[in-house]
Amino acid sequence: MERTLYVTDLDGTLLNQAGRIPPESLEILNRLMARGMLFTYATARSYVSASVVTDGLRVSAPVIVYNGAYILRPDSGEILAREEFSAPEMDFVVRALDSFGVDPLVYAYVDGVERVSWIAGQENDGVRRYLSLRQGDRRLRPVASREELFRGDKFYFTCIGERAALEPVHAFFAQDVRFRCTLQQELYRPEFWCEIMPARATKANAIQKLCRLLGGERIVSFGDAINDIPMFQISQEAYAVANAAGELKAIATGVIGSNDSGAVAQWLAGACQKSLFDKLVDGGASSPATATSTIRNGRAAALTGSLATLPCLLGLLRPASATGGGLRAPPPVSAKILRIFERGNCKEAIFALENGIFRRGILRAPAPPQFSMVVPLRSQARLWHSLLHWAY
Repeated sequence: MERTLYVTDLDGTLLNQAGRIPPESLEILNRLMARGMLFTYATARSYVSASVVTDGLRVSAPVIVYNGAYILRPDSGEILAREEFSAPEMDFVVRALDSFGVDPLVYAYVDGVERVSWIAGQENDGVRRYLSLRQGDRRLRPVASREELFRGDKFYFTCIGERAALEPVHAFFAQDVRFRCTLQQELYRPEFWCEIMPARATKANAIQKLCRLLGGERIVSFGDAINDIPMFQISQEAYAVANAAGELKAIATGVIGSNDSGAVAQWLAGACQKSLFDKLVDGGASSPATATSTIRNGRAAALTGSLATLPCLLGLLRPASATGGGLRAPPPVSAKILRIFERGNCKEAIFALENGIFRRGILRAPAPPQFSMVVPLRSQARLWHSLLHWAY
């Protein structure tokens, strides 16, 4: 099976409207990663900011921050890959900003530490608001001169001010292929932000680099905004949340639930269950016709405990047919389990499956021509136990 890297955007995708990961999503994602799922996030946020909003998420794979400028270890912040301004690019940017009379916020690693620098005493209203919202942020570094402002390994510039002052800056850098430059108004505020970064620093480039680093073969991504389009274009599968921009939905593999519903974690839970089930029944070819779609619905479907929503379980209990193999138990055991399901007790039925079938060794795998994988009994038990763990 191909090794898949799952990558999600944060704001508007994995995070809910409160800017946090829903508790149920945390539980699901941590369980999946503990079982070996290769999962990470790619965000425009800084490492510091992303660490705060993902508190409790036990990511072991490297993370992507600043829109792809850095790939970092999530536990230590160690830089694994970077896309910073080259020396000629840096000289060009500084001269251009000087000519426009703009004092930027400069994002850089100074003496190995991430810093956001600005010239103290020259703040406008927008910069003052930026600073007031980040009181206590250890990255903040006021300086006294332009020489000190541009120290370190620089990767990002933010210019905050009036639209009339920043439109010429944006027009100048936007036509230069070496740079990526955006201009947008701060939400619910009069000031505009003009951001300048190396054109190489993109989520898409960073994700491809990370996938190679981890030995991945496929990329599955999740997003909500127009700036996620390049990430979607390099993914084998790409899913937009229900609240995503229309342009992103138009190129997505599919549209899942909203960020407030924890849709990313729910989709991944369903994908994990399908993967386990496919291992058990030879890629799903000999499962009941509705099993694959049911398992995709994930944990919620299993929790209902109804016959209609658990054909994957019932497929193991029904006799093999001419068109669909499946595993089967002797009729008395089948009847017992079916009666438990009819009473609506999903958990009791699960224990009955484990105790009454696997541990007593009475489940056997038939071998019709289309059922090419005959799984040893103990392997059946291990695989099915993993799948059943998701049902309660």
